[in-house]
Amino acid sequence: MSTHRARHGADRDGSAYRPTAGPDSVETAGEDAAMDFEVTLEARPTARPVTTPPGSGPPSTTLPRIERLPPQTGALHGRDLHYARAGRTILDGVWMSAQPGQSLAIMGPSGSGKSSLLALLAGLERPDSGEIVRDPPVGRVGLVLQGYGLVSLLTAAENVEVPLQAGAGPTGGGSASKRLTPAQIQQRAGGLLAAVGLAEVADHLTEQLSGGQQQRVAIARALAVEPDVVLAD
Repeated sequence: MSTHRARHGADRDGSAYRPTAGPDSVETAGEDAAMDFEVTLEARPTARPVTTPPGSGPPSTTLPRIERLPPQTGALHGRDLHYARAGRTILDGVWMSAQPGQSLAIMGPSGSGKSSLLALLAGLERPDSGEIVRDPPVGRVGLVLQGYGLVSLLTAAENVEVPLQAGAGPTGGGSASKRLTPAQIQQRAGGLLAAVGLAEVADHLTEQLSGGQQQRVAIARALAVEPDVVLAD
């Protein structure tokens, strides 16, 4: 893993890189300031929720079996990414690489461009120059938005069910013949909410939940599609 900013003349030898402020940094307020962050990698568990053996826990924690799918994507690369909006430079020559089974943490002050980088990696935005490369280019992506992006008129369970109803789930992909049945969707959503400790509030509207509970609903929704890559803002 490596990250670089071209304007600081960093080495591209794969070593960790920590940029420092300089006279050429772009100073702006808000989320769209020049990119300035450090990156670390750590192992990420790949286990999926499975059925809890009878008698090993209370009924509310029993999870339905969720089929584990083989990964469809390998490494994720960002190469010399440049991104600007409204005349402000947000990302300037960013390089990064994440291998399967790794967690990449982007750390930096508010407004340094972290959300912008994740938006590029998720395909929500396109860089002005540079490229995002997935090897291979297909794969399931789970996204946890900074503001969670939950629908306030839906319950916690219904929010988790949304991507599955759209056919984006593990047996989905847009083909009606491969989509999960309504019963399977409800079972999967219930299992994921139980996995994050929200089984008892599955039928609550999200506006009735605390901020931490809403965040866990957003995580459960991201995991609903059995993603190969999870991007959490």
